[in-house]
Amino acid sequence: MTSEDALSPLDAAFLHIESERTPMHMVSIGIVEGPPLLDAEGEFRIGAARRLIASRLELVPKLRKVAYAGLLGEAPPVWIDEPTFDISNHVRSCHLAPPGSDVQLRAFCAELLSTRLDRTRPMWDLTFVQGLEDGNVAVIERLHHAMADGLAAAELATVLLDASP
Repeated sequence: MTSEDALSPLDAAFLHIESERTPMHMVSIGIVEGPPLLDAEGEFRIGAARRLIASRLELVPKLRKVAYAGLLGEAPPVWIDEPTFDISNHVRSCHLAPPGSDVQLRAFCAELLSTRLDRTRPMWDLTFVQGLEDGNVAVIERLHHAMADGLAAAELATVLLDASP
């Protein structure tokens, strides 16, 4: 293991202060045009989204890493590659029930954001929400503060979701 695998003191603090009442993830919510993302049956093309995002993970290697506690809880935590990484644990889709109002979307977001990210996996996820009343799709990105700061989270969404090669 090299020194660059160790979390910074600030990133380690973000892990340490997290609790059930205080999740330490950042969130961004975007609304994108729905029809280009849907198949002939009107379903979100989750397989295509997962393939696109998986193809970009080499640009952000930390997205395949898990934070492990240091030796005896004294050494700083370190980033280690997750050997069983599965993109489907990080990129999901769901439907809002009709009519798919803004109130329903906000309630869904509140429920999702109130739960902590799973520390046994890389601490990020993307949820695509279809069924919005205007036919668009919401994209909810959660990223733990230990993985990146706010600016990096915005850049991450750009890297992962840009449709151009």
